[in-house]
Amino acid sequence: MGKDKQEQRGTFRTNQPSVCLVTLGCAKNEVDSTHMSARLRTAGFRLVEAPEDADAVIVNTCSFIEAATEESLEVIFDLMGLKGVKSGKTKVIVAGCMPSRYGHELDRVLPEASAFIPCNREDDVVALLCAVLDITMEDLAADVDIARMTRSDTGSRQGPLSQNGDPSNGDASLGGSDDRD
Repeated sequence: MGKDKQEQRGTFRTNQPSVCLVTLGCAKNEVDSTHMSARLRTAGFRLVEAPEDADAVIVNTCSFIEAATEESLEVIFDLMGLKGVKSGKTKVIVAGCMPSRYGHELDRVLPEASAFIPCNREDDVVALLCAVLDITMEDLAADVDIARMTRSDTGSRQGPLSQNGDPSNGDASLGGSDDRD
């Protein structure tokens, strides 16, 4: 959406980072995606429908059965072919069951992914996305204050989180275990 269209709709933020959330799998993933969307919107991210329009695409994956894992990989590989992803403008984050189930193994299989968020760390999506996009929570908070002139959102803010690291240190980017048992 161009600057003129944003101004026509009463939004003053033209530099607001955009996120597309792609949800695959079960009803639990739908709920998890809804929660992540709410956190992102509250923090100051703009949600978009088309991956081509996003600064970051989060793929909430399923790996309950082999067919679900294959579908998740197919969608991720399709996203990796987008012009913005190839140029480095758009980041792809893999969330959900695949990072929970496969942990560090995904680093080898999906080196193009900017980060991984296992199921038990989806509440950290805002901090991780800030790290991936190299923006600060303070920058987003300033944008949220401006946005509240035009709309009302509620929710919690997340603390800082490293995008790369060891899951045993609480890093949401890699590893972890699936807490859906």
